[in-house]
Amino acid sequence: MNGRMQHKCRMNDRGLRLFLKGLVPICFLLLFMNMSVITGLGMVAYGQPTDTPEPISPSKVITKFHEALIKSMKAGKEAGYEGRYAILDPVLRDTYGFATISKMVLGSAWKTLDDEQKKSFIDVFTRFTIATYAFRFDEYHGEQFETISEKERRKNLRLVHSVFTDGNGAKRSFDYQLLLTKKHWRIVNVAVDGISDISLKRAEYTDIIKRDGFTALLTNLKDHIHEMESTAEKKG
Repeated sequence: MNGRMQHKCRMNDRGLRLFLKGLVPICFLLLFMNMSVITGLGMVAYGQPTDTPEPISPSKVITKFHEALIKSMKAGKEAGYEGRYAILDPVLRDTYGFATISKMVLGSAWKTLDDEQKKSFIDVFTRFTIATYAFRFDEYHGEQFETISEKERRKNLRLVHSVFTDGNGAKRSFDYQLLLTKKHWRIVNVAVDGISDISLKRAEYTDIIKRDGFTALLTNLKDHIHEMESTAEKKG
């Protein structure tokens, strides 16, 4: 190899060494950046909770419902029927499982309805329930609710026992069944002094359907709503 070729090779070797010398820090920098990205992704994947928040407990759902009833009572005649209805409407829609209750109160008749009839019943039954509470809980005389206990019936069913004390000190037992649906605990039955609201309504509603048909039941509920509205207006 002549002197020129040896000199060229030495220059190439020197350039390669310089190139590699400069490349090593860059590689480490890139590796560090990649590790930072991976670590960051890991923090997103593992450092933050992936599960949705725990649902509000059954007892707290009942407390929310009771607070709305007391608020309605305190609003009283000054707010009027419509004002009390406005107070209760969003709370009951959030704490009650109206779709589930609708199936329960109609029993086997539910399966005979088409989708439009089911939707209509849920809507009317929801408004009827809210109207009933707005009509009945219209005055406040020191009444109060107290949640006593919460028991597990099965994995997705809870029983919350509470006591209602009226203005004269008389006590009544309110027992709520709550079902976990779509990650929310919702009321599906209320028993007052041991008498189940679902049982009473199922007996009444199924009897109307057998005797007069489903349309008659809807008309009956709508008439009750109108009657409560009219009576409340007269009471002032």
